[in-house]
Amino acid sequence: MAAAELFRSVIGSGHPHQGPRAADLLGDLLVREGRVDEAERYYRVAIDSGHAQWSLIARMDLAVMLADHGEFEEAERLLLVVAESDDPGAEAWARGVLGVVHIGNERQEEGREQLQAAADADVGAASQFARFHLAKCLAADGEDEAAEALVRTVVDGEPSQVTEVARAWLAVRLLHRDPEAAQALLVRVEDSGDAEAIVAGYLGAGEYLLETGEVQTAGELLEAALELAGPGTASRIGALLGVVRRSVNDLEGARELLTDALAAGDPETEPLARRYLGSTLFRLGLLPEAEEVLLPLARSDDTEHRPQALLLLGRVLAADNRPEEAYPWLEAAIECAGGDGDTETGARQTYAELLLSAGQRERAMEIYRPLVADDEDDEDTAPDEETAIDEDTPHRPPGTDRPTLTLPRPARPAPDAPAPHPLPPALLALLGDVADAEGAHEEAAFWYGLAGRTGEGRTTAQAHDS
Repeated sequence: MAAAELFRSVIGSGHPHQGPRAADLLGDLLVREGRVDEAERYYRVAIDSGHAQWSLIARMDLAVMLADHGEFEEAERLLLVVAESDDPGAEAWARGVLGVVHIGNERQEEGREQLQAAADADVGAASQFARFHLAKCLAADGEDEAAEALVRTVVDGEPSQVTEVARAWLAVRLLHRDPEAAQALLVRVEDSGDAEAIVAGYLGAGEYLLETGEVQTAGELLEAALELAGPGTASRIGALLGVVRRSVNDLEGARELLTDALAAGDPETEPLARRYLGSTLFRLGLLPEAEEVLLPLARSDDTEHRPQALLLLGRVLAADNRPEEAYPWLEAAIECAGGDGDTETGARQTYAELLLSAGQRERAMEIYRPLVADDEDDEDTAPDEETAIDEDTPHRPPGTDRPTLTLPRPARPAPDAPAPHPLPPALLALLGDVADAEGAHEEAAFWYGLAGRTGEGRTTAQAHDS
């Protein structure tokens, strides 16, 4: 990917300021692609640089990523270092995020203490973030009046990403008790009473909440929008609400909503509806129905949802014991994945598994080899390339607005579950041991990866030898 190569070249240049910045931004890019191990390596490059700004930002980014994956102790350690810095903005952000991490780890009292400290610092968006999460704590305790009063101080404050999330959250709380007040928060004064404007306001806020991880609140707002929607917007709202239902494992509810959205015939909504309806049907074990829904999208020229549909269609056919029919769809998924690391990795792994199960070892390793090569390249951090950093990337020193952190952040719907591998984990690990003993290290890495993905590592033969 061009952006990743640009960042790597700047890291390798040894520039004292842009090098650490590039390392942190590359970590951000890799997180978005789901490549968390690689992201951690680059975040630590920025941290180890000791740069006054970017080492702190990288600690924050790494802490958020680790907390998202349940590694609360290491996240806490990183955040405490930032909280003890001399930068008031960075300290407030660190204490606010640490408070959310503690609450997510069921340490309520400590979490509230950190949130209160960040709120009392009165440092822009960082303190708004802390107040918003304190308000959510109050609401969870049934102190509705105090929660709404506190969140209004956020909504009425300096505009930021935090204020927009807080505004939508407060609107949802008012929807059934005071609909006019809810509308006033999301719709311009001149559009009040205009049903289409109200629906547009609810829809926009619902989509925004879904993107920032406030899934339950997004669902409530989308439900309200659907009740008021006309035929022009109902299908998109229904599709998004289906995505919400799917993300909380209400598969039958998701199936109904997404089926209705697809039946509406809106060409702009169809790719979204087909992708997530196909995924829902797959998770329900309805393989022929999933195939029927996904095929038109897989054959389309859509760029946003088609790559995932291709991968999913390959997995549907594999689960239906039709591996040879799955091959071309998985090849297409690899070809059109572009910068979507999750899709390309998933397609390569699924395809290689099927080929190995069919005895096509050389072809399987050819498909899998780029994943191994990427890992080897990242360990070197590509120090010898030279070019300039992408200046379109926003500068984000501590104390400025940062994305709203609502840990954990399920901003995207849960990934589609792969078809189960036909071999048991113990046998997969043993095959890895055999390949390793033969010096076939790439093949060994592949087998160990499969064993690890199913819950076991390279333990079988080694356990007997120890």
